[in-house]
Amino acid sequence: MSDNTFFYYLLLPAIYIIIGLLMPHCKNIGPVGYRTPRSMKNQENWDFSQKLSGRLMLSLGILTLVSNLLFYFAIFPRTYYKPTEMIFVAGGSILVIIYTEIRLYQFEKK
Repeated sequence: MSDNTFFYYLLLPAIYIIIGLLMPHCKNIGPVGYRTPRSMKNQENWDFSQKLSGRLMLSLGILTLVSNLLFYFAIFPRTYYKPTEMIFVAGGSILVIIYTEIRLYQFEKK
């Protein structure tokens, strides 16, 4: 396989990992970060949602990275690479939103 292929296997997980590392540092409610009406309601909600969603995005990035490396080094057949990555990315992103909103709702109740 060419070096460009290896780059594509690492690109999306790297983006998720970088976002996961940067999100907890979004201190002010603004244009960058986990932005939902509930998370932007007040500063406490904002800080909680940034830390939680950042950790989840970092975990999703690491999981996707491991999966992609397994595909790249042919432990699994390459034909399953794209559907599997789509499941990790789309499903994982949806789960990050759902889980963060549930935990944010519970955080507000306290």
